[in-house]
Amino acid sequence: MKNLGTLYRFELKKILRNRMTKVMLAILFALAVLEAVVPAFSVTHDMREARSELDGRLIDDALLNEMYPNIDTYGEKWNSDNQKYYGIAYVEQCSIAGDNPLADYSAEDIYNQREESILAYMEYRNMSDSDITWWKTTMQKVKTPFRYVYVGGPLFLAQGLSALLLVLMLLSALCLTTVFTIEHRQRTDQILLSSRNGRKETYFIKICAGISTIIMASFLATLILTILVFVIYGTAGFDGIIQLEVPLSPYPFTMGQFILIQLIIMITAGILYAVFAMAVSEFTKNSLAVMGIMVGLYLFGQIDFFTDKVQLLSQLKSLLPSNVIPVYSLMEYRLVYVGDGIFTIYAAAPVLYLLLSFMLVVAGRFVYERFQVTGR
Repeated sequence: MKNLGTLYRFELKKILRNRMTKVMLAILFALAVLEAVVPAFSVTHDMREARSELDGRLIDDALLNEMYPNIDTYGEKWNSDNQKYYGIAYVEQCSIAGDNPLADYSAEDIYNQREESILAYMEYRNMSDSDITWWKTTMQKVKTPFRYVYVGGPLFLAQGLSALLLVLMLLSALCLTTVFTIEHRQRTDQILLSSRNGRKETYFIKICAGISTIIMASFLATLILTILVFVIYGTAGFDGIIQLEVPLSPYPFTMGQFILIQLIIMITAGILYAVFAMAVSEFTKNSLAVMGIMVGLYLFGQIDFFTDKVQLLSQLKSLLPSNVIPVYSLMEYRLVYVGDGIFTIYAAAPVLYLLLSFMLVVAGRFVYERFQVTGR
């Protein structure tokens, strides 16, 4: 066991001392800082203070009637006098359909049109009647009228986590694809085969070292981002419902709950990225090919013009990590059926990532051991 621990530390040091790893980690941590600091320049301290004045108020007719005389017709011009109504006007703008003045709508009109807009979009996406019925039941858990809370801090944290996951994918693609291929390129794989732990143990230790690198990087980057968000924007708003930022979301989450879901997605997706980079590089014996595949899958997730017309492709695209973790995924209505169970993408995706990771580890081990016997 002591020898295995030494081997694990050796493999981990090899990865961390790689020049590309150092560069990508620096980029990751720099991005965490930027994601926390940059929004403060567009949403100043005075604006944040003003938008927090109405915290705890219900978005009902009383608040709307108070707001309408203080804003312009469509809620587009803001100053220090009416800034506190920005979040309420935003919820109304996103909920209603049509170009009528905001003052034409009562609180009941806004909440009714919000639900109608959600259901209309589900029908546009050709969702089944059973899916729509399930969502109607779920939407009843979102209580109205909404209780207003300024959610700027949690929003910037959520957006930052989404950006960090992209860099974690690049970190895996650029730094972990050589963990196995370097052995074949330098012709050292036969030396490993003849060593005491050269078969199963070495393979799993390399996999564990790669996964550890991604998890540690995720933890440190998230810690940096979270601390800076708390310092700059405070700790308020995490109990605010997500509809304050994404009004057409049917999910009954608070911002804090959504961020916890994002963290689970980040860790499980990070494990998948690490395992995919290492295992597939063992299949191809080519690190550049694996980088291309990973970047190609990311680009596939950003294509809409044909994937949305093919149900299977659309479903697969919705489960890609790059589409599950962003804030806009709160408007993803597709459901996953497993037997008699119905699951949202947030419940299905982490399980899918871990299952795929396990399958890739098993397949990679078979190829790794087989190549060392028959490769040359």
